[in-house]
Amino acid sequence: MWATQPVKFGLFHIIVIIIALIAVAFGIYFGHRLRGEAYAKKRDLILTIFGFSLLALEAFKVIFTICVGAADLTLISFQICSTPMYFLPFVFFLKRKWLKEVVYSYPIFVGFASAMAYLVNPAAMIKTPYIIMSIHSALFHIALIFVGAFGMVGYELTNKRGIIAFSKAYVIFVILSLIAMTTDFIVRHYIPDTKMNLFYLYPDGNTFPIIDAYVRPYVPYPVYFLVFLAMYYATVMIFSSIVFLSDFLIKKVQNKIVEEQPLFASHPVSHYTTAYSHHSLSALLSGMKICTSLLQSDSEYSYPQNHSPAPFLLFLSAYLFH
Repeated sequence: MWATQPVKFGLFHIIVIIIALIAVAFGIYFGHRLRGEAYAKKRDLILTIFGFSLLALEAFKVIFTICVGAADLTLISFQICSTPMYFLPFVFFLKRKWLKEVVYSYPIFVGFASAMAYLVNPAAMIKTPYIIMSIHSALFHIALIFVGAFGMVGYELTNKRGIIAFSKAYVIFVILSLIAMTTDFIVRHYIPDTKMNLFYLYPDGNTFPIIDAYVRPYVPYPVYFLVFLAMYYATVMIFSSIVFLSDFLIKKVQNKIVEEQPLFASHPVSHYTTAYSHHSLSALLSGMKICTSLLQSDSEYSYPQNHSPAPFLLFLSAYLFH
């Protein structure tokens, strides 16, 4: 147990935030490394592995809570941050492309935004008396953040296609919100003293501080619920823009580097490295042939017809840095 309980923006909280930002950077990096159709199955497998890992973490939390005698209806794993783990395990096994896109878009966007928002105010992480549960909460949300950043970049959702993909997946969020709200009211009706509050949508729950303070007290609940749905859509777009902007800047820098090197102007690096990334040995042999022809040339400074040094250098780069 904690000797001194963590506090908001205390040392433990700040360390978790730093690790989360590192997770965003790693997600973007590996997303770039595994872009393209050639890596589609590998991307799907990574998301599925993370899905089962999150389910295992959640199972550990349930078992631990029962063992310490603190189990109640709040243990039901149906909060916004926990719903992505029910979708991720299916990604690798789905065959229909449109269905797979909807299924992975939900945890990528909703999971990322929910986890980022949670780390701003991580109530469960800093209020639990158990160190292991604080670490569990941190790991769970950091994993969601990595999955979101990796998925947005790896599946090339940092553009208009991503917005369309999330808009389709957003239908799932609306349906789950309706289920959570209905369940809250039914359970509260029959068990008035329960603390269960799925999606924190029950009238005494907490969703967004702004609408809780300035909307909830002044409008009927159905209107508040609609404002909540709209607010969440905007929240996902705001947090996702972090990855969108990062990916955009990376592409700009990459393009600028290529444009500033005339040697590669007629032979784009991306073309050769993509085409030969799976055939690095062939690329090296091709480069060696060109190198041999260069050495056999009559002039010390001339290149054989139809050959320039750029393809050889690119083939060699593809081999060395694959």
